[in-house]
Amino acid sequence: MKGSLFKKGLAALAAFAVGAAGMAMATTTANAAPSFDSTTITLRASDARAFQIAGDNGKPSGAVRSFTALKIADYVRTPDANGTAVTLQTVAGDVKNSIVAVLTAADQSVVTGVKYDGEVSDGDPLVWLTKQSNADYRVLVNKIQDTLSTQASDPEKVELSGTDLEITLGRAGVYLIWDVTNSATQSFMDDTNGRVDVSKISTVLAGTSISGADPEVTGNSTGIVPIVDVKQTITTTALGSFQFQKVKADGTTALQGAKFKVQKKTSDPDTYTYQNYASASGLWSDATDEKTATEFESDNSGRVELLNIPAGTYKIVETTVPAGFMQNVNPAFIVTININGSQMSYEANGSGEYAGLVSGTGSPGSITSDLKVKNVTNITQLPLTGGMGVALFTVVGVVLAGAAVVVYARSRNAKRALGV
Repeated sequence: MKGSLFKKGLAALAAFAVGAAGMAMATTTANAAPSFDSTTITLRASDARAFQIAGDNGKPSGAVRSFTALKIADYVRTPDANGTAVTLQTVAGDVKNSIVAVLTAADQSVVTGVKYDGEVSDGDPLVWLTKQSNADYRVLVNKIQDTLSTQASDPEKVELSGTDLEITLGRAGVYLIWDVTNSATQSFMDDTNGRVDVSKISTVLAGTSISGADPEVTGNSTGIVPIVDVKQTITTTALGSFQFQKVKADGTTALQGAKFKVQKKTSDPDTYTYQNYASASGLWSDATDEKTATEFESDNSGRVELLNIPAGTYKIVETTVPAGFMQNVNPAFIVTININGSQMSYEANGSGEYAGLVSGTGSPGSITSDLKVKNVTNITQLPLTGGMGVALFTVVGVVLAGAAVVVYARSRNAKRALGV
């Protein structure tokens, strides 16, 4: 049940989902006494991955999300002129005390200024809550679920069948159910859609079913809707793959053993974040820092592959230069990966002081790009602008610094000889 506060006017006791959804609850009557035999609540999703845990390979592992639950109300039968009425009664003790504390708080004038004045004046606190406006109700329920979360415990059983997750509880009644999975967002690799990120499930407020209730409620003759559509976010990200080649200064001879790290451009201009790549699952994620970022090494054909990479702009930096080449010359380039449906395109350009060592712009629609990254053995192999100039200035600076030390030392020796 989702949408606005569910008040039918026919006084129906119903289940309720928390999130954007409201809570539906009132009384119902029956000629025969209703029974509360069921102790299960079913959470339903459009995709089974809503409840699943991803394995190291990016596929469902067979495990399901972890949940805790707390009973906040009992079903109570009371006689009336039509038979037996069913209503709610807030669970006594710490649960009730916590709920009343929220509803009577000094700053509780949420939207319209409503405030619970106690059971003598306003009756049961949860029944009073269902009579408030949608805006007040949502704010108050959010406060209640935050307050009660520490009192929750594990349900008796959680079982996934298709896109339904059945939660077995100790007794009939109304429950708050929390998703307490350690890793709130689960990331899956999908052969068709690429990367699928599934968020934490919003806290659910639901009731076990009542049998023998009359009249029929929302198409369910049991008098309650114990199946709740879960609220969460599922995001799909298209993926591409990119390849470039590491070569010697001649531009054709493949070079093995060069290592690179990847940085992804953030929403802040000119800011990049180092990346991790899990080869088992094919999933990319932000690294803590440069030291922990994944390093990619060129193979014996000089090839470096970045597989299953999301669309975006990246900076690729050479971090380890093979032995025998200038160790302080680390080329880098910027590549933008565009994915439109199944079509991929790349646009790459050299970056920084050694931009001239990067050639090619990328090959649209194919993993294989024409991009080549060179290493050099001496400064004469550097491009005539940019990198070579920097390298020359570095060498001249070192020579001049050395000369200054020699001149200073000789001056000191001369002064000592003259007794100055």
